This record gives sequence, C-alpha cells and structure tokens, in this order.
Amino acid sequence: MKKTIFLCIVLFGGFFTINAQSLSNLEFEKEISSTTRTVKLTFDYSGVSKGDVFEWQLFVALPDGTPDWKSGRNIAWQGNVAPTSVASGTQTLTFNIYNEPVKGEVFTWVGKITLASDGSDTGYNNKGNLVTIKK
Repeated sequence: MKKTIFLCIVLFGGFFTINAQSLSNLEFEKEISSTTRTVKLTFDYSGVSKGDVFEWQLFVALPDGTPDWKSGRNIAWQGNVAPTSVASGTQTLTFNIYNEPVKGEVFTWVGKITLASDGSDTGYNNKGNLVTIKK
C-alpha cells in the first residue's frame, strides 16, 4: 500500500511538472526614451501546448514593481500570440508603443498564457521587469 501511494505521488508530481506553463528569462531594454516607438521582448517558455496563446503588456508599475492595474495605463500590448513551437522555446516579439510615455515613468512587463485545453489562463506575472522612461 505504501508503495502504491508513493508511486501515485511521483506520477502526479511528474504530470504537473510536465504540464506546467511558465515564462522566464526575459530580455528587454531597461531604459527607453519617451520618443521610442517600438520595443522588443524576448522570453523562454515551457510546457505550452498547441493552441495556447500568450498575452504581454508593458504596464505602469507601482513602487514594489507590480503592475498598477488601477491606473489602466499601458504603453504596449499584444494578445493572442501563438508560440513559435510547443513544449518549449525562445520567442522575440516587437511591440508598437501606442501611448506616449513620460520621462520618469516606470513600467513593468507582465504576461500570461491562456490554455487551449480549458480556456483558463496562468494569470499575469513577471513582477519587477522594469522599464524606465528617460529623456
């Protein structure tokens, strides 16, 4: 009986590890000028399946590095971005800046994955990926 319980724990733990979606290793410019019109974001992902989609926003940040959702202020957004491959990989996106940033503003990259299997999403994450507006 103990072996059966142990085996079940190992199998379920492996299942959740294999099917966990994550976004990591973000690369982006830490500072941009107020006249910048495009920005790039490179990220690694793992555990995505066919039909999953990403959403990314460059959202104004609170002092602790989290997005200030109440402000409603973002300067870049892309939704329904299909991953370039399933399981894992690296992808670079180029974003148009559509709201003019102001010198001194600080934004944070936030992203999520919407799962095709059940339509749920991973929730926004990536606290502290800050971009400061200069000049």
